[in-house]
Amino acid sequence: MLGSSLAWGLGFSMHSLIIGHLGSDATAAAAITSIAQELITCVCKGISAGAGIMVGKLLGQNMFNKAKEYGRSFCRISIWVGEFI
Repeated sequence: MLGSSLAWGLGFSMHSLIIGHLGSDATAAAAITSIAQELITCVCKGISAGAGIMVGKLLGQNMFNKAKEYGRSFCRISIWVGEFI
């Protein structure tokens, strides 16, 4: 987990460094697209956190069939969101 986070941080820093050297137009475009990227990331993380909490609670209550049903529903929701975002 630590290695993954460090690699992510290094990659993000290198991305910013490269974009900074491309000029003001590229920097402005990157600033606009980063906003959209952050919004999409928030939606995806929200769906995954909600799914984990809801399915985890059902598993903790030994409601395995209901958890499986919720898992399928969240899988469909994730695919739908991925296609349209």
